[in-house]
Amino acid sequence: MNGYIYTILVVAIIGGIVNSIVSESYGSLKKHINYVVRLICVICLIAPLSTLIKNSGEIKESISGFFDNVVNEEYLDSSNSLIVNTGVDKVCLGIKSTVIDKFGFDENDVIVTLETDTQNIDSITITKINIVLSGKASWTDVKNVKDYIENLVGVKADVTRR
Repeated sequence: MNGYIYTILVVAIIGGIVNSIVSESYGSLKKHINYVVRLICVICLIAPLSTLIKNSGEIKESISGFFDNVVNEEYLDSSNSLIVNTGVDKVCLGIKSTVIDKFGFDENDVIVTLETDTQNIDSITITKINIVLSGKASWTDVKNVKDYIENLVGVKADVTRR
């Protein structure tokens, strides 16, 4: 890239020098010399296009190879796993926040985990919600928390004290 810019600068500078020398001696040729200098600058600007056109087959192959690598099964499986894990984390945070708001627990006293159906990778199917209460939250009647979550979410919940 530096060589490309350097070439354009050199052509422009040499053209300017030639133009100033010739315009002093031959004023009528100034217009023609400007035309030739501009033409040479345009040719220098367009020159990399010929390399690009010559290498277009290689560029096309590398682009198609990139997309082949992106859309392979391993990549899709890992991205599905990432999406499912992120979704599960968000649902856990939502349930935790709901329990904290409803019962007034401290954030550090509630741990929520989910059991999901791993057979269906197209959606997140929650099979069980596990809630562990510690600290002051462990003094609460776990049946109230369990009933509240099961009625709210519609999934079996297991609430324990630590």
